[in-house]
Amino acid sequence: MYRRNVIAHKKYSSVVRIGPNHVSHSSPEAFSRIYMYTGRQSFAKSDFYGVGAPTYRGGPLENLFSIRDVNYHNNLHRNIDALYSKTVVREFEPHVYGCVSLFMKRLSGLRSNGASRLDMSMATPSCPRLSR
Repeated sequence: MYRRNVIAHKKYSSVVRIGPNHVSHSSPEAFSRIYMYTGRQSFAKSDFYGVGAPTYRGGPLENLFSIRDVNYHNNLHRNIDALYSKTVVREFEPHVYGCVSLFMKRLSGLRSNGASRLDMSMATPSCPRLSR
């Protein structure tokens, strides 16, 4: 599927319809056109997004991913906007690189015994063996 999407994007555009109710995007600009809220939504979210809401007290516990109401989304989003500014994200990058580096080191250690398979659950920080 991935290769077909890449070919379709090269042939047609950064936004390609790949199913009756599905579009694929291949650039940040296309992502913005589809998903960003600017007072109105370019493409309405389908019921698919409800899957992202866990159940709480017999009903969905909506989050920024699952909310389909633009006004409700904007109100929630406004509360956390500053946390995801370019400046804050750039300041956080070294920490992310450090975590990725540590993760890759752990993966290398797990594969050093020449095993042909790797249990990824053993490479996560939640594993007591690796979080020493």
